[in-house]
Amino acid sequence: MSHFLIEDHVATQLNQGWEMATIGPYRVLLADVHGTQCGGINPTPCFTASVWDADESVWRSAGAEWE
Repeated sequence: MSHFLIEDHVATQLNQGWEMATIGPYRVLLADVHGTQCGGINPTPCFTASVWDADESVWRSAGAEWE
């Protein structure tokens, strides 16, 4: 379980590890999460990518579909 404090906002995410990356102008939170979040089981590799939206004070992420 990790807790992320930005300004006066605390967000919590159940994960098995995380790192920050820079993609273009964005700082992106990459988190290793439980495989069930990707339709698998525990050992299934599964990651989320989120960015902080300072204007709305929320984390933004998407579950894009691969073709």
